[in-house]
Amino acid sequence: MPKHKKKDRQSLAGRRSLAPGQGGDAVGAAAGAPDLDDEDTDGMSVASIAGSDVPAQDEAAEGADAETVGDEERLVDMVERLGEKRAESRIKTLTAMVSLLRCSVLHLPPTWSHLFTLTSGLERCARKGQGIERVLAIDAFSLLCLQLDADELTQDMAEFKQLLLNILTDKSGAELRVRAAACSALALGTFVSPQTDSGRLSEMLANFEAIFSASGHKGDGSVPVHSSEVCDLHESAIDAWCLLFTFAGQDLVRAALQKQMRKFTEILESGDVDLRILAGQAIALIYEGAWDTQGEGFRPPRLPDLKETVHQLSIDGAKSRAKVDRRRQRANFRDIFAYITTGEFSNQEVKLGQSGEVLILDDWTAKIRYHFFSQVLQQGTNTHMEQNSFVRQVFGLGPPVLKVPAADLAAAECRKLSDAACCRRMRNFSNRIATPTD
Repeated sequence: MPKHKKKDRQSLAGRRSLAPGQGGDAVGAAAGAPDLDDEDTDGMSVASIAGSDVPAQDEAAEGADAETVGDEERLVDMVERLGEKRAESRIKTLTAMVSLLRCSVLHLPPTWSHLFTLTSGLERCARKGQGIERVLAIDAFSLLCLQLDADELTQDMAEFKQLLLNILTDKSGAELRVRAAACSALALGTFVSPQTDSGRLSEMLANFEAIFSASGHKGDGSVPVHSSEVCDLHESAIDAWCLLFTFAGQDLVRAALQKQMRKFTEILESGDVDLRILAGQAIALIYEGAWDTQGEGFRPPRLPDLKETVHQLSIDGAKSRAKVDRRRQRANFRDIFAYITTGEFSNQEVKLGQSGEVLILDDWTAKIRYHFFSQVLQQGTNTHMEQNSFVRQVFGLGPPVLKVPAADLAAAECRKLSDAACCRRMRNFSNRIATPTD
């Protein structure tokens, strides 16, 4: 039994209404009242200090609203340019759109009138475009899933997901990088969709498994050798599988122990370091699911062989591997080995931008989700962690914290000190008048 606290695995039904965690209010801490002696303050001074934050916070909120409106206008302009005839123009527009959706949280209204035009334009680019245009259109749809409530995307998502499934299973026509993008988009679309039940989850997991299984042993027991492009596709499939498996119930966990565990163990022998690491993390995630759903009754299958393989990878010093790869592999597999043998998980802290908040990754579920979201959001990860309500709910961070510029915080602090000093002077003056002198 792992030493970390046993938890209930998240149900599929409540993802969009996840209970918020105990996220710290960085603004409240930064803009708190100074420590003053009780005898130097009274009701009037306290009221003055408490109210001095309001202008700074109001200005910050107004500035954020203005920035959001500006980003929305930019997005509308991009939507209109998705119908350009020249592929170069569409690629330029899609590149800008992906950057905007990654680096900004738009807070689009539920009745946003351009949604259908946007999704149909992205679908057209993903269906009829070539190469990078298809990848960018798929990436833009993935990011859009995090910008809108899933209820608004239900119909359009169903049509787009069918296109993505067709791309995913097209082994002859679609480019490998397009299929890799489809893996991430399908996983994220399934993750946010309120229509996902255990049956659909199982089907989607099987689709991803059909891809990465090709990195397992061949029929004769030998280890396959793939190009870097094929390895990238298999890595995307494992990433997608792991994200959805964080919602797996007891039946899916039991099935993974019987089937996928063997396949991931085979992938540990792959010549690609990223595939080995992802397979090891998938094994740890399956163990976590088994401990969470089965408790102390869980008995890992083939534990001696698995322990030895993981242990060897945690101390691997083969000169045939690049030095940086050896270091990454040893660091990751030390954590994996510790978990599957003792249940110990090394907590990781992630500082979120300038807000002062810290995200604590305290189990494999949180670590896998953070890895996936950071792959999708890239340079915009901290922005969404700070401002995107759904992303914050996924990680138990609570409602977004109001972001007040540092200059406004400093001005508010000066006003507090000035108000407090003024009240002390008035009180001393009143005391001198009230007290007769000899």
